[in-house]
Amino acid sequence: MKSATTFLMFQGQANEAIQQYQQWFSELQVESLTYMEDSQQVAMAILNLKGLKMMVNDSVIKQA
Repeated sequence: MKSATTFLMFQGQANEAIQQYQQWFSELQVESLTYMEDSQQVAMAILNLKGLKMMVNDSVIKQA
């Protein structure tokens, strides 16, 4: 079976977004969460909402 994973990229607000999502969706599980070295920016997080996998990170590259 093929699947797709939602990927959400932030510019320094990923941790706050994850916390907000946890308030909105009580079923949300944080399967893994790693931070960039010497930073509170999210290197990579994997979230699971009733089987929907989401990857979340903070981009070090400024997006338009």
